[in-house]
Amino acid sequence: MNRGRVYFGNIIGIIAGLIFANVFRMGFFGMLIGLWVGGKIEEAFAQGDFNSWESGSNTTDWPKQMIQPMFSIMGYIAKLDGTVSRRSIYYTEKLMQRLRLDKHMTKVAMDSFNLGKSNQFNLQKCLNQIRLHLMFNPTEHNTLINNILQLA
Repeated sequence: MNRGRVYFGNIIGIIAGLIFANVFRMGFFGMLIGLWVGGKIEEAFAQGDFNSWESGSNTTDWPKQMIQPMFSIMGYIAKLDGTVSRRSIYYTEKLMQRLRLDKHMTKVAMDSFNLGKSNQFNLQKCLNQIRLHLMFNPTEHNTLINNILQLA
């Protein structure tokens, strides 16, 4: 593990603890919350959740939580008329290439597309996932809408 990451998580935790302790008048309890936040950041780095930020890899910039709902909705739209057209499959494959998904994320996208085609698909739950993600990432609205509309 990269030692710089460890220090990054600790620094964020200390800053968060000082903010909770002083600004929000939480005292010692605020410092404990900061230590907890720092620990969670450490865990995220240890699991590799932030590796794409540092590596500059050629994989997708889109987070995992957007790939699954987007491709599920695309599968749902593709099956609306009863059958999935060859054009829908072609566009979906091209989108996966354009997003430069790695092997794992390509499988996630394909599984999500197939889930969207199934009768068990819950469109409302999927839309709620997207709504939550876009609340914190408003710049991705247009990209998401364009990708889904091109399929329709």
